[in-house]
Formats: sequence, structure tokens, C-alpha cells
Amino acid sequence: MTRAFDDCTNTVAKLMNFVLAFERRQRVLRAKAAGVVATQDLLDLDMALIAFLAREETADRPSIRGLYDFSEVAAIAVPQSKVAERGSRSAIVRGQRVMVQSRTLACDLVETFVQSQRLAGDNLLAVVDSLDQAHALLGLNAPHFEAVG
Repeated sequence: MTRAFDDCTNTVAKLMNFVLAFERRQRVLRAKAAGVVATQDLLDLDMALIAFLAREETADRPSIRGLYDFSEVAAIAVPQSKVAERGSRSAIVRGQRVMVQSRTLACDLVETFVQSQRLAGDNLLAVVDSLDQAHALLGLNAPHFEAVG
């Protein structure tokens, strides 16, 4: 049974990934997720965002905005309490942020996160149903995202 559990765990880990990309002209950082999102994935994303912003964010330029594309997420394996806890903290990306919901997953966790953000005084996060809607909200016209390594 342990081997089967380990195989399942490894498969889940391989299914999940975040890919960061940056649109320099319009200063939008995209985090695209696919597969199964787990608590550690979100912690890793936070660390990657902090590292990126430390390199790219400067006081003399407009704030970097965020696009979180969860459209290809199949499942979220994060406890509701962790989602609420993270939502109650300050956003890492301080500019406008747009989250694209999963196409296949109806999830109370997104609503919990958004409500926690709003209770914390952060009204810059919008949730939409498609990438086209996200691009429209961010004013992106023919964006050219470059991978962030």
C-alpha cells in the first residue's frame, strides 16, 4: 500500500506545475498552473513571486500586475483554512491582479481566498472565467509573455 500511495503522490506532484512568464511592455507577470495544486505549490509560487519582484520591481516604474491562470487546474488539494490564512495576508503582487478560474473545477476555495483578500482590505483581485476576459481587464492586446527562469 505504501508503494501505491507513493506512486500516486509522485504522479500528483508531476501533474502540478506553475510556469511564470512576464510581459515587459505592459508589466504583467503571469503564473499559469495545470494539474493538481497543493499547499506546497502555492508556497513555492509565493517564493518565486517574491524573488521575481525583488529583481524587477522598482519605485520609478508602474507596479507589476498579476495574471493567475488556473484554467487548466484539475483539482486543488489545499485545506480551506490554509486558503483563508493566505488570503488574509497582504498580496505579494501589489498591482492589479486577475485570476482565471478552472474550466473544469467549481471551487469554494477561490471564493474563500477572494473574500479573505477583501476582508484584509485588498480589492485589486478580480476573478474571471476566461483568459480573454483576463486580458481585457488588464488591457492586454497581443501580449508577448517571456518565460521567467
